[in-house]
Amino acid sequence: MDRGVAYHEGMHTTIWEWIRERCENREQTPTIPNSPQSILRSLIDRIDSIRTQNALFHPSRTPLSDRFVVNEEEEYNIFPGNWMNDFGERVCSKGQRLYDASLQRKISWFNMRDILEFYLNDCTNYIHWVVNSIMITHSQLNEFLELGINITEEMNDDLMNKNILWSRYLTGTRIWTFGPGTQYRSEILARGEQYWSDKVYNAVFNYRIENPSDEEDELGEIIQIANRQFVEQTTVTQLTETEQKKNEALRRIQDLLDDVQEDIGDGVYLDLMNILGGNFLRRR
Repeated sequence: MDRGVAYHEGMHTTIWEWIRERCENREQTPTIPNSPQSILRSLIDRIDSIRTQNALFHPSRTPLSDRFVVNEEEEYNIFPGNWMNDFGERVCSKGQRLYDASLQRKISWFNMRDILEFYLNDCTNYIHWVVNSIMITHSQLNEFLELGINITEEMNDDLMNKNILWSRYLTGTRIWTFGPGTQYRSEILARGEQYWSDKVYNAVFNYRIENPSDEEDELGEIIQIANRQFVEQTTVTQLTETEQKKNEALRRIQDLLDDVQEDIGDGVYLDLMNILGGNFLRRR
């Protein structure tokens, strides 16, 4: 039975539609970062923080490599209690539908983190290329990149960059790629045609498969090996009673920070969590 691809174009669209909605709803939710790049960075940092917290403070919790972007499992959404919760709800719902229809295999949250990082690098580099290699007016960019937007007096660089990214990932029918210096080319496709799923697969799930039917088993083995290596790096020997008490106190502080995270904001929360992690006692 065909269990679907590793990454489906529909998941790509869901991620970028959510990012666009968050940017366009900025006035209703002013605490949300206001650019696709900052939103992607916040999601990545949060996933990294959760992974670190679990390893240091909650080692019994299921690792992110074994928690999947579907909504059939308990505690499927790893972003409860803040603005990222809606992202978790959206992608888990989409992941479940794709999995039920045998269109996409289950994606782990560890894989999702790498997918978001791929998008962050791609959109950052793309905007850098547009700004530094083309260097033309908004109207000329609109025509050259075939954005099809209305250039008004309210248009600024920030809005133009967002429209450039919406075209690249959601609405455009021409995908631009670039090389050294000012070299570039474009690929014309019908919107909805598979494109980004292959790009993400090559970047995130790029491992050699002898037999496609064994792909999921091989991925599971890769994940298990990575988990064992990570556990070996963070395994502690027996701590003294004083050291154990210090770690328990740090865990209680971490629980308190979890309760007030929404009030203090993600930036302060992550800074404090990094301080706690730096003081957590481990022995190799």
